Amino acid sequence: MIFASLIDPLLYVVVIIIWFLINLLITTIFLKIALGIVGAKHTDFGQVFVTALVITLLCSLFFIHWLITIIILILIFYFIAKRHDIGFCMAIIVAILAVVISILVIILLVIIFGALNLTINAIIHFP
Repeated sequence: MIFASLIDPLLYVVVIIIWFLINLLITTIFLKIALGIVGAKHTDFGQVFVTALVITLLCSLFFIHWLITIIILILIFYFIAKRHDIGFCMAIIVAILAVVISILVIILLVIIFGALNLTINAIIHFP
């Protein structure tokens, strides 16, 4: 009985850590693509990873209060601008571009997996 009470919190911590790492990797990939599109400097994977780490940590504070969300967004744009030698407005464009690219990839994956699901269902239920 003692181990059951220890497993649940430990499982939550492991899931949160895995979710954080997956989010960090995905953020790094899309931020690298967006920075490459606008021609920013310092777009090596390690440098973009550090930027994505700061962004991911700051994003964990988003839903505390609307004023904190605005301050965090400004900090994210400033950090992208200074870290990759682009202007503040270009940093906003990079952030928007990264979000748009990720949404397009999600839509593409939904279409592909939906088509695969229809194909597999048609093969399985073929009379």
